[in-house]
Amino acid sequence: MGWDGVFENDLPYKNGKVDRKAYLDKTFTWSREGHSFEVLRSAMVGTTYYAAVKHEDGTIFGLVALTQGRRSRYDGCGLYYKVMDETEGPYSYDCPTSILDMLSPTEHEWAVKWRNGCRERAAQKADERKNGKAPAPHINGVTIEERRGCYILSSFAYRASHYYAGVRYAKRYFKSAAAAQKSFIDEYGTDEQKAALAAASAVA
Repeated sequence: MGWDGVFENDLPYKNGKVDRKAYLDKTFTWSREGHSFEVLRSAMVGTTYYAAVKHEDGTIFGLVALTQGRRSRYDGCGLYYKVMDETEGPYSYDCPTSILDMLSPTEHEWAVKWRNGCRERAAQKADERKNGKAPAPHINGVTIEERRGCYILSSFAYRASHYYAGVRYAKRYFKSAAAAQKSFIDEYGTDEQKAALAAASAVA
């Protein structure tokens, strides 16, 4: 499914800003001709909306909506969103466990994979809060950025030989930026960068 746009005049506002959660709660709660959906619990994590939604048959499933604001000053829409249910395998894993705990049991492969990914991510966050993130050592020529649930790694050598400037590593697969950096350098780094990482690891 693609992106849907909503005109600014049709949106609720809170503290002068578009209340994305309120709009999506209302949008995904409806009843018509014997069919119904009800948002039981929802949360915005960054710009991503997560919800536990009850179907008329009593089952409760996970819903994810990616959101964006106005794309230009000439754009009449104040909100864009792209909605997916858990069976579509959304690549967003920051759903709160309070929502996951409400969902009905399922054997759908993609839904199970998504739920497990969310719980792994929640456990990783809890571990990071308790123990702190392992910092990535400075390696000359290598850059690392955290964005949208990923570590984005790049280097001068990589950019010179590839069309894409960075490699994405999903945070749910790596416990720290240092772990993602090691994987990147092992695969794409120069001999000098690998030696520098080995030296930094020995000191640590």
